[in-house]
Amino acid sequence: MHCPNVEVLVLNLSSSTYALPNFIATMEKLKVVMIINHGFELTKLTNLSCLSLLPNLRRIRFEKVSITLYDIPKIHLKYLKKLSLWLCHVDGVPNELEDLEVMFLKLYRVYRKSK
Repeated sequence: MHCPNVEVLVLNLSSSTYALPNFIATMEKLKVVMIINHGFELTKLTNLSCLSLLPNLRRIRFEKVSITLYDIPKIHLKYLKKLSLWLCHVDGVPNELEDLEVMFLKLYRVYRKSK
């Protein structure tokens, strides 16, 4: 599938696992991604790296999904303004608050360098 002019993508899910399709990386004008799970249990979301190739991505909303903390820096941060995690589970969160602070400081630095 080739959809270079799509600006908003809404995926409604109800499965236990979901891998983002690779064709998302071809949506060059994509600005908003909303991934909403309507199932009773969280959806394990994979292949977030396809979002890293989207230069115009501004907002991402995950709802009732499970991701790993280490997947977030894979997302293209140059123009990302808002990352919303609603009723989500984030694996890989360090037990120590200090470790989490260091991780987000590194994420902030990546963002600052990309400006």
